[in-house]
Amino acid sequence: MFDTHCHLNLDTYFPDVELAIQDARKAGVERILIPGVNLKTSKKAVRITGDYEGVYCSVGIHPTEKVQEKEIEKLIYQLEELCENSDRVVGVGEIGLDYYHLNLEPSIQKTLFKEQIKLALKLDKAIIIHSRHAAKDLILILKEVGLEKFSGRTVFHCCEPNQELLDVAIKNKIFIGCDGDVTYDPTKAEFIKKVPLDNLVLETDSPFLTPEPVRSHNNGINNNKPQNLTYIAKYIADIKKIDLTIIQKQTLQNSLKLFGIEE
Repeated sequence: MFDTHCHLNLDTYFPDVELAIQDARKAGVERILIPGVNLKTSKKAVRITGDYEGVYCSVGIHPTEKVQEKEIEKLIYQLEELCENSDRVVGVGEIGLDYYHLNLEPSIQKTLFKEQIKLALKLDKAIIIHSRHAAKDLILILKEVGLEKFSGRTVFHCCEPNQELLDVAIKNKIFIGCDGDVTYDPTKAEFIKKVPLDNLVLETDSPFLTPEPVRSHNNGINNNKPQNLTYIAKYIADIKKIDLTIIQKQTLQNSLKLFGIEE
């Protein structure tokens, strides 16, 4: 299996990265992608990938990061340098829009998002999109850039249960990331039932969104790990009434396609 979104670059939660990777592999999670959310975590993600086979990363500035508009050009240049200096950087992200936390005013979020999309397209990298309470503006930006450019190389990370996002994803071959919240949120479970298997990839978003039953055993504390991807895969198999091995095989193929990785 492939955990397509796991924050092993957050030191507070993962003081022993090697152990987390070993435990994941024992559970059948043989590939992991570590996303960046700012320059520091992007650099850390690149460093980690240099030590382990089957571990990849993406670089990017999250929409909740406090960024000044005048800084954006320099940040894009620094992200491009990271991409060019490592063949393990297979994506740009996580990037997007977040109107829930609103740490950054929407106009700057939009500029930052557009510039990082341009970088991904320029370098032929996958795009990992974060969207929270901003679906309409996000879709407008994707249409503005040209939705045909995103086919097969984009994922809506931890996708909100939003029908408009799903319609855009299906029509334009954009992947939907499914996380541990599917195991305890009925609305999310109903949403994932509607996602075609060809559009689905698996994520833990570790250390966040711990799936059941681990979540209940730990009183909801954010201690998710990539090894818990097995619970997510099994739950999806149950609600979709599809054999687990089919879920595992198809989501792996989808993930490899998304990131342009040869099997």
